[in-house]
Amino acid sequence: MSKGGTNRKPSHNSLVLIGRPLVEGVPWHIAFDISDREYMLFGSIIIYWSFLEHALLVRTTILARHPKVSLPDDASHHNFRRRLGAFRKLVETSIRGESTKNKWMKVIKSIERAKAGRESVAHDFWTYNPKRPDQLWATNFRRRGVRSEPFDTSKLMKLGALLGEISVELLYTRKPGYKSYQIPYFSRSARHTMMGKPRLDAE
Repeated sequence: MSKGGTNRKPSHNSLVLIGRPLVEGVPWHIAFDISDREYMLFGSIIIYWSFLEHALLVRTTILARHPKVSLPDDASHHNFRRRLGAFRKLVETSIRGESTKNKWMKVIKSIERAKAGRESVAHDFWTYNPKRPDQLWATNFRRRGVRSEPFDTSKLMKLGALLGEISVELLYTRKPGYKSYQIPYFSRSARHTMMGKPRLDAE
């Protein structure tokens, strides 16, 4: 639980909007009082996390390849905690250099820290603080002792940035003195416009 968490019941209002159709035969629908920016950040965190999971499997496979040990069965387990445990075991048992081992242990701690935020985005119940409408509450009802965590767009952006940084560490290992580089990329939108179609973000 991060420092912002509290056991006290926060002041909160529902984000749920129930749409009653004006036309007979049209079903009711649910919408949420979430800004476009918040929707974008929620979606980007899910995408960042799915990429991190892929990056973790790739790095686990690489670590198993060098000492020529078998890839742990848990490396592709459906439970992420088991997959991270397989990576940790390889780091602890197959890496001899202390500096390299320490680096990966720091990455593991970063993953554990980011995992808590990602789980809030994906699994918690969201409301907002009526005293601060820009502040969202993520409440976990699944564990004993309901806990609420405050979020805003800045915190969501930092979580997304952290997930991206971890993925870079996992896939594009930087040695001391190694300069960062930009991986060449031809955007989807550019390809779309070259086909005579509008930009993807304009649709």
